[in-house]
Amino acid sequence: MNTILTPSDELLLAKLGIEPSHLPTTILPEKIDDYIAAINWLTDYKPKSDTSSLEQVHGYLEAIHHLCKVQADKLINFLLAIPITTVDSVVEKLPLPLCDYLTFKGLYRNLLEISNEIISSFSKGETDLNSVFILKARALEGSGLLKDAQDIYEKVGLQSVPDSANHIEATACLGMCQIQAGLYQIGVSNVHKALILIESFLDVNADLKSRLRFVELKADIFNNLAYFEMSQSNFEKSIKLYLEVFEIRKANKIVYKLVDPLVHQGILLRRIGEYNRAILRLTEAREKAREVKDEQAMTWIAHHMAWVLLNQGNVLLAEEQGNISLDGYKKVENKRGISDSYEQLGFIYLAQDRIKDAKENFELAYTIRKEIGNRHGLASSMLGLALYYWHKRQYLEFAKFLINGFKQYYQIGVFNRARLLRILNLAYVWTIGKKNWTM
Repeated sequence: MNTILTPSDELLLAKLGIEPSHLPTTILPEKIDDYIAAINWLTDYKPKSDTSSLEQVHGYLEAIHHLCKVQADKLINFLLAIPITTVDSVVEKLPLPLCDYLTFKGLYRNLLEISNEIISSFSKGETDLNSVFILKARALEGSGLLKDAQDIYEKVGLQSVPDSANHIEATACLGMCQIQAGLYQIGVSNVHKALILIESFLDVNADLKSRLRFVELKADIFNNLAYFEMSQSNFEKSIKLYLEVFEIRKANKIVYKLVDPLVHQGILLRRIGEYNRAILRLTEAREKAREVKDEQAMTWIAHHMAWVLLNQGNVLLAEEQGNISLDGYKKVENKRGISDSYEQLGFIYLAQDRIKDAKENFELAYTIRKEIGNRHGLASSMLGLALYYWHKRQYLEFAKFLINGFKQYYQIGVFNRARLLRILNLAYVWTIGKKNWTM
């Protein structure tokens, strides 16, 4: 069951300020058809309970399309924020605005489409489009196009009023996106700036809805700082930050985001060799993902379950989980996830001595990561290709890719002693060892 609860037809139209019988006297003749079409999509479209996540909200997206044609900006903003609540799920404790629902369900392409349409419809007017540009950037980021998303966040931050909600959100999102892209130094600097702005905002703003929005954003920042600490091999500090993220989200009933810190705890447990505990944590995260119907999280969990299984030597089960994650990322066109899955399958095939398949997947990962600007991922891909050339006995190529991988890690600021030892250990295991240990 995936029934969507929304306001009744009459209440919805009342909230929109629309009285159908008054349209002929209040709306210009050339705009009436689009208003009527929007009303029909809002009142007559009744999706079945077993339809897809997109079909559940298709009526709202079509209504926004028609409202863009008549430039009804207030009605569009209302629909973007309309609460979407899923029945028989704990998500009903925190209804999601339509725009957040689209990202939660991995419908990035649809969010990008409506964002572009709104921007195009109002580009020649005086409407403030900064909040819509942020939605567009979120859609691009969710699709793995990190560089494009960063450009938009930076633009919004520069052109929005200082200390305004849009300025704060753009600064925070820019920093988090930079961290995810491996631009750690500038990314961490930007999220710390955003944290100062958020604390100032919370000190003077009493509006409950706005406060919850920025408490959620604060937890997201801590989540990214935990990721940064993990990239620095500061595992204990990272675990503490993820626990803090979990507690903030739990206390504020942000239940649809509880999966992320659980998965990362599983990742960290794997990295310190606690494989059985890692599987327990990932299993707990999977159950939580099922509760909130988070298909993206299920894909992500399969990916990290595959790493644990590979570390345990269960190569066939690892391949099965790896293919599940690759299919899941392809379904939502998440390029970053796709590249991560290709790299993972490269290691899995290398463990099976399927050398040609391993090279193909390492190269696919490298190409996509270069395209989307994932510098950390590029470094990792270089190590994968180095291992391929070792097994092909092309030792000069092996050395070249290994050294270039070192250089890339150094350039992004994560080449410390712990990282060096982990890389050397990785090289040892996958050249003359058991081929079952991963970073």
